[in-house]
Amino acid sequence: DVNLRTIARGTPGFSGADLANLVNEAALLAARKNKRIVTYMEFEEAKDKVMMGSERRSMVMSEEEKKLTAYHEAGHAIVTINEKAAYPIHKATIIPRGRALGMVMQLPERDEVSQTREQLHAQMAIAMGGRVAEEIIFGDDKVTTGAASDIEQATKRARAMVMRAGLSKELGPVAYGENEEEVFLGRSVARQQNMSEETAKKVDAEVKKIVDKGYERAKKVLTDKIDDLHKIAKALLVYETLSGDEIRDLILKDIKPTRSELINLKRRIKQTSSGYNLLKMKRDGLFHEFRTLLSEMIAAREELASAYSEALQSINLASSIEGGLAVKSAAIASSKHPEVMVSKRNIEFALLFLHVL
Repeated sequence: DVNLRTIARGTPGFSGADLANLVNEAALLAARKNKRIVTYMEFEEAKDKVMMGSERRSMVMSEEEKKLTAYHEAGHAIVTINEKAAYPIHKATIIPRGRALGMVMQLPERDEVSQTREQLHAQMAIAMGGRVAEEIIFGDDKVTTGAASDIEQATKRARAMVMRAGLSKELGPVAYGENEEEVFLGRSVARQQNMSEETAKKVDAEVKKIVDKGYERAKKVLTDKIDDLHKIAKALLVYETLSGDEIRDLILKDIKPTRSELINLKRRIKQTSSGYNLLKMKRDGLFHEFRTLLSEMIAAREELASAYSEALQSINLASSIEGGLAVKSAAIASSKHPEVMVSKRNIEFALLFLHVL
């Protein structure tokens, strides 16, 4: 079921070595699951691992943090679907990877070497969708730093639009360079003036204007589509990962994802009050059994040592050689016949047998 076209869309800029690494990771994932063939699911997991790092399922997140992350990613997803110039949404997830707590992935339909002004403004609105969703649902005081990366990318994109691509109507089709300062031998500073202070202020004003425009577009979309925002966020809290088709079906057709096994598993966990507490109880019970068994083993070893000591003290050994042979004979008999214990009586019998010989 591997769709090479979908994989190609999701791996732009990959070299032959990168693609070979992707295939190897997919094969390893399939082998860990005891599968005989590599399916599309393994390729998806391998692609996410190569591009964004391994899943951090062991990361402990509170229910409040999960809810906030779900609404943040849902905000990105809703704006993506409602922006005509945006790339089609591929999937959304709240599973932490690398430094990110969640992500919304888009896949272009074909290779592109340039982008239009409309596409760039759509990407600006999508980047602001997470922050706007947090503000609408949780209020200004509950807004987190989770949108820091989105804001940084939006600012860099807006500055590139103004200074490199000439897409600012105020400044026109002119390329501007940053004013730079170079230190020579740590003593003098050489300042390279690429634009005047007045122009630099205009650049900053245009960058802010573009970012604010993206923010307002995202705010309008999420305000109008608040019900869809709740739908996607709740689905992410249940399923953790949603494909693009599942998101579109949920919003456009009101068809919920069908994953009965996952739902039943979560229901069973809730019925036991807390899955963590249940595992902790089992762990504590095993530790108690282990400690009891260890205590019994130590007591048995002490009894055996005492039996050896009493046997050697009570038997009048003719010589140390005979005593050693008697103990060894008793031990051999015990090893061949487990039901025979190495005891004082057995050692006495072995010593008597040596004397008869």
